[in-house]
Amino acid sequence: MENNDKGWRLLAEINLDNIVFNFRQVQICAPGCEICCVIKANAYGHGALPVARALAEAGAKYFAVATPEEALQLRRHGVEQNILLLCPPDTGFVQELAKEGIALTVNSVQTAQEYALAAGHSRLKIHIKLDTGMARLGLPFKNAVESIMAIAAHPSFELEGLYTHFSAADEDAIIIAKDGKRMEGMLGHYIATQGLSENDFTNTQMERFLAVLNELQKQNIHIPLLHCACSAAIIAYPHTHATMVRPGIMLYGSNPLGSHPLPLKPALSLRARVVQILEIKQGESVGYGRTWYAFRDSQIATISLGYGDGLTRFLSGKLPVLIRGQKARQVGRICMDMCMLDVTDIAGVTVGDYATIIGEDGDLAISVEQLAEAAGTIAYEIFCALGLRVPRAYYRHNMLIEEVNYLNLL
Repeated sequence: MENNDKGWRLLAEINLDNIVFNFRQVQICAPGCEICCVIKANAYGHGALPVARALAEAGAKYFAVATPEEALQLRRHGVEQNILLLCPPDTGFVQELAKEGIALTVNSVQTAQEYALAAGHSRLKIHIKLDTGMARLGLPFKNAVESIMAIAAHPSFELEGLYTHFSAADEDAIIIAKDGKRMEGMLGHYIATQGLSENDFTNTQMERFLAVLNELQKQNIHIPLLHCACSAAIIAYPHTHATMVRPGIMLYGSNPLGSHPLPLKPALSLRARVVQILEIKQGESVGYGRTWYAFRDSQIATISLGYGDGLTRFLSGKLPVLIRGQKARQVGRICMDMCMLDVTDIAGVTVGDYATIIGEDGDLAISVEQLAEAAGTIAYEIFCALGLRVPRAYYRHNMLIEEVNYLNLL
């Protein structure tokens, strides 16, 4: 991508072409299905508006978000595609959401009643969520049919969708091909040695969903959008695709089944500027708590990235970093605004250089999965933690098309 050196203290660069490429992989995995692109939490830190626009241009018709503010942000900035709100909003938002044509999740009879009262004369598009085993949100599947029939008959509602969410699909237990055969290799070995419990539960959840759907169909309840499959299930459980799928993390280039060879392209790189070089003597300490001591005379580079920007403090002393095409070791505790690198063995590091935390530098690369593993967390959290202090630069066809500094928008 073209050089974007404007003296940023740190910068996240997002390749929108790679997000579109990953969207195409969803189309290949789930042919004939509608695709509801999950862009909640600021598109997993990548930027909801630029991502939505790129995906809409690529043909995406549906988006999913978590909060009413996220949904209304899209509408107010010209995103005209269908939007599903995955979490129940405060009823004070209901009329505005209805006016904007945003579909609401109904997770209980009480929620449906509250929506109906708040809607006034507005008619609401709704998706009913079933709890088939996640135990987080949704109508309990065991007694859902009667409730769904009553909700569907209510004049305030247009029942557009029925959905559930899998709790174990991203566990590397099994991949079921469309002919029902198990795939060989690493995952097959895992199955043989560890058993099928996670896969059994995913299938159990799907069976519960289908049982409810079957009873509704017997009652002539027609629901056009049926969706269960998250990213992991899109890849691993094609029999769960129904009429719509909900890709999230895979759109951003992270494969939830790590060992599966689906070609996905990472979309985000994160870099931070070197702001000072210090020469310290053997035995001197670095950072808060004096947790690291130089075992030799050392050169320490301070970079402008810290936990105030979303870099978890749990990565202290474990953060992989690239600078001038070589690996550097992060030392001491990560601070709110900065962290320190031992660059003693890397020639020529100067103030103004950029260190790469996620992305490529020369022949080397650091993935978000590597950071997540080092921190003891998941890629989702690494992405979503990126704060408003991190400017974003967006690229299409290797050209910078937009820069967003959220602090300038407040």
